[in-house]
Amino acid sequence: VDARILSLMWLLADRWGHVSPIGISVPVPLTHETIAKLVGARRPSVTTALGILRRRGFVERVADGWLLHQDPRTALPEMI
Repeated sequence: VDARILSLMWLLADRWGHVSPIGISVPVPLTHETIAKLVGARRPSVTTALGILRRRGFVERVADGWLLHQDPRTALPEMI
Protein backbone atom coordinates (compact mmCIF):
# COMPACT_ATOMS: atom_id res chain seq x y z
CA VAL A 1 0.00 0.00 0.00
CA ASP A 2 2.82 2.42 0.79
CA ALA A 3 4.33 2.12 -2.70
CA ARG A 4 0.90 2.75 -4.26
CA ILE A 5 0.37 5.81 -2.09
CA LEU A 6 3.80 7.20 -2.89
CA SER A 7 3.21 6.59 -6.60
CA LEU A 8 -0.11 8.43 -6.36
CA MET A 9 1.50 11.36 -4.55
CA TRP A 10 4.19 11.69 -7.21
CA LEU A 11 1.60 11.51 -10.00
CA LEU A 12 -0.25 14.36 -8.31
CA ALA A 13 3.03 16.23 -7.83
CA ASP A 14 3.78 15.90 -11.53
CA ARG A 15 0.50 17.61 -12.36
CA TRP A 16 -0.06 20.06 -9.50
CA GLY A 17 3.19 20.13 -7.53
CA HIS A 18 5.34 23.16 -6.82
CA VAL A 19 9.05 22.99 -6.07
CA SER A 20 10.06 24.59 -2.78
CA PRO A 21 13.33 24.61 -0.84
CA ILE A 22 12.00 21.90 1.50
CA GLY A 23 10.39 19.57 -1.05
CA ILE A 24 7.60 19.32 -3.58
CA SER A 25 4.40 20.93 -2.38
CA VAL A 26 1.24 19.17 -3.59
CA PRO A 27 -1.71 21.46 -2.77
CA VAL A 28 -4.32 18.71 -3.06
CA PRO A 29 -6.12 18.22 0.27
CA LEU A 30 -6.79 14.47 0.11
CA THR A 31 -8.28 12.65 3.07
CA HIS A 32 -7.10 9.18 4.03
CA GLU A 33 -10.47 7.85 2.80
CA THR A 34 -10.01 9.46 -0.63
CA ILE A 35 -6.46 8.15 -0.92
CA ALA A 36 -7.75 4.68 -0.01
CA LYS A 37 -10.28 4.83 -2.84
CA LEU A 38 -7.67 6.03 -5.32
CA VAL A 39 -5.12 3.30 -4.50
CA GLY A 40 -7.56 0.45 -3.92
CA ALA A 41 -7.03 0.02 -0.20
CA ARG A 42 -8.92 0.45 3.07
CA ARG A 43 -8.67 3.63 5.10
CA PRO A 44 -6.93 2.04 8.12
CA SER A 45 -4.25 0.60 5.83
CA VAL A 46 -3.70 4.02 4.27
CA THR A 47 -3.38 5.63 7.69
CA THR A 48 -0.77 3.06 8.69
CA ALA A 49 1.12 3.39 5.40
CA LEU A 50 1.15 7.19 5.58
CA GLY A 51 2.58 6.96 9.09
CA ILE A 52 5.37 4.73 7.78
CA LEU A 53 6.02 7.06 4.83
CA ARG A 54 6.10 10.07 7.17
CA ARG A 55 8.56 8.40 9.57
CA ARG A 56 10.81 7.44 6.66
CA GLY A 57 10.81 11.04 5.45
CA PHE A 58 8.92 10.57 2.18
CA VAL A 59 5.71 12.56 2.79
CA GLU A 60 4.42 15.13 5.21
CA ARG A 61 0.93 16.51 5.66
CA VAL A 62 0.78 20.31 5.52
CA ALA A 63 -2.04 22.84 5.81
CA ASP A 64 -2.90 22.93 2.10
CA GLY A 65 -2.12 19.31 1.14
CA TRP A 66 1.10 17.29 1.14
CA LEU A 67 4.84 17.81 0.98
CA LEU A 68 7.08 15.25 -0.74
CA HIS A 69 10.71 15.11 0.34
CA GLN A 70 12.60 12.43 -1.58
CA ASP A 71 13.12 11.60 -5.21
CA PRO A 72 10.71 8.82 -6.24
CA ARG A 73 13.44 7.12 -8.28
CA THR A 74 15.22 6.30 -5.03
CA ALA A 75 12.17 5.86 -2.81
CA LEU A 76 10.04 3.48 -4.89
CA PRO A 77 12.64 0.81 -5.71
CA GLU A 78 13.38 0.58 -1.99
CA MET A 79 9.73 -0.34 -1.33
CA ILE A 80 9.19 -2.88 -4.07
